[in-house]
Amino acid sequence: MRAGRLDRLVTIRQVTTAQDTYGQPIETWTDLDTVWAHRQELRGAEAWQARQVVATVNSKYVIRWRNDVTVLHRLKDGDTEYDIHHVGELGRRDGLELTCVGRAE
Repeated sequence: MRAGRLDRLVTIRQVTTAQDTYGQPIETWTDLDTVWAHRQELRGAEAWQARQVVATVNSKYVIRWRNDVTVLHRLKDGDTEYDIHHVGELGRRDGLELTCVGRAE
C-alpha cells in the first residue's frame, strides 16, 4: 500500500459500556486508534424522514490492514462520524476497505 494516498487522519472508535449514577448501563464511544486513510466519496442523497430533509453521505475509506476493525466500530473524520457497514480485505492483508455511511447528529 502506497503511503502517499493515505492523506487523512481518521479515528476508529469502539463502543464501551459504563454505568450512570443510578447504576443503569449507558453506551459511550471511545477512541480505539488514529490511523491514516484515503477517502473516496461514493454518493450523497437527501430524503424526507419525519417531515424533514435528512442527508446521507456514503464514503469508502482505505486504511492499512489490521485485524481489529469490524462493522461494530465507527470511523470519525474531522467532525463527521460514520457507521462502518462493510469491511473488506485488500490483497493479502495489504489493507482494509471500509464502506461507511455518515451519521446525522
